[in-house]
Amino acid sequence: MVDEVAAKIEDAWLDAAEQLGIDVEAPYVIDTAAGSATFLAFLPDFGGPNGMVLASADVEEGDLPTHVANDAGLFRVEVTERYATYDEDLFRDSLNDWGWYGPRNGAPGWYDGHTWT
Repeated sequence: MVDEVAAKIEDAWLDAAEQLGIDVEAPYVIDTAAGSATFLAFLPDFGGPNGMVLASADVEEGDLPTHVANDAGLFRVEVTERYATYDEDLFRDSLNDWGWYGPRNGAPGWYDGHTWT
């Protein structure tokens, strides 16, 4: 079941890339000195200066590849099944909250940087 949900989340983020005009690579594999891990998606322009990866919140805590993301200097967010279907408002709000770190004047027109409070 987890693999099925993961595939849907990956597809939803690829839909978001097309609909919102952002860069997304899904799935995304990282190989570092700390190990290798596969994440649901990589968003190079959000979350931090080196980008961010999305991990499934439905994975056992000990199985989360946190150390690999940290070693790569990536911001890591755990997402739930709520992200298994593209919802423009949810995805835009999430991306605004995670922050734009891409080229200075390259943020999409919808990006306003408002965070959740």
